[in-house]
Amino acid sequence: MKRAFAFTLCFLFLALFITAPFANAATAQGKTEDKTKKISTVAFGTSQYPTDEFRTDFIAAAFSNEIWGKHDYNQHSTTLLLDGLTSAESRKWRSENQQEWWYKYALYPDGLPRHNAINKWTQEIRISFDWEKSDHDYKSHITSLITEIKKITGLPVKLVQENPNLRIRGLIYNDLENYFKFSHETPHTHSEYPSPFRYERYFAAGIPFTPRAKAQVDGYILPESDNSIGYAECRISPFVGTDLTETLITECLLRALGLPEIINGIEEKIKDAKFPPQFHQRLYELARERGTFDPNNSLLGRWNKAHEAHSKIGWEDGDSAYWHFDENGDFRIPVVYPTPEQRKENFPRHLTDKDHLFKNFTPYDRLMASTLYCPDIKPGMDKYQVLMTLKDSTCYRSLLEQYEYVKEPPNQ
Repeated sequence: MKRAFAFTLCFLFLALFITAPFANAATAQGKTEDKTKKISTVAFGTSQYPTDEFRTDFIAAAFSNEIWGKHDYNQHSTTLLLDGLTSAESRKWRSENQQEWWYKYALYPDGLPRHNAINKWTQEIRISFDWEKSDHDYKSHITSLITEIKKITGLPVKLVQENPNLRIRGLIYNDLENYFKFSHETPHTHSEYPSPFRYERYFAAGIPFTPRAKAQVDGYILPESDNSIGYAECRISPFVGTDLTETLITECLLRALGLPEIINGIEEKIKDAKFPPQFHQRLYELARERGTFDPNNSLLGRWNKAHEAHSKIGWEDGDSAYWHFDENGDFRIPVVYPTPEQRKENFPRHLTDKDHLFKNFTPYDRLMASTLYCPDIKPGMDKYQVLMTLKDSTCYRSLLEQYEYVKEPPNQ
């Protein structure tokens, strides 16, 4: 009996000794799987969103095919920039402005930045608020966002009065029937060298904010030759009201980080997917019933779409634009411009959607900007490089884990 017990004990010990490494290996494998398992869904408040869709949105927001100097980009020529100036005026322009901050963005002596690529800040961000008169303390609102921008970018950020590289300007006139978007003047023959505002459209690589949207904040980014952002500017009308202005400032600071393009909401995505029109409303309702996050509930989406109906963006709006060609092909300008008082009085404040007045970055916006400023996302990367980097990025994964959607267990 004792011999049988000893034999059994020995056998169990041997079995434990043999299987222990495999058990340890299985445990280690389980831990590895926990670290590498795909995070398929993130949550923003009570809404959820597929990470694949979020990654698609990030590419849409960070990469813009729009560029002011597209007509002249490949040749990198200054012919159009100096068009209409005599040789003496051209020399004057060069000699008196080559030390100005904007001169290099017109000529890019060190070479053009990569087009349709990642642009992000790598230097200190110095923000200025350039409004002649204001009855509201908008600078306090900007200051409240600076801490968030520092956290996202890891860069020094401050509000300045001199030598800014991110300007927020209040503009009264915009030459369009639009309180949000501003036209860019076409250069004409002039006896003096051009000012940067008149010729900013001829910055060779200027990237405008949401050029196809009608009611988002207006502005642009100027990348350096290495695609780091060197300068950014936003323009906001002072006639849209305090709350709407603060939201436009918030959108401005977010887009100026390097997210210039619009992200389509659920409704726009359904239309783009070519579903039959009769199914659009039902599909939209299903998405809402399932708790799917709508990017239009963020600063990077069409949060201000309530004002799109009365907003015009240029030549394609025909007679609704202030400057346009008539049916005979002749250039027309309005006989009378509305006065500032008329513009302020005429703005349809009743359309403003108070549920979409974001004074801070939404969680969706914060995750977007934080993804852009992951250290392994480099200025100048193309879409393919970014997608491959995000696939194995520890930074990106750690961000997703902060927003990971955890399904509640069913009630027992």
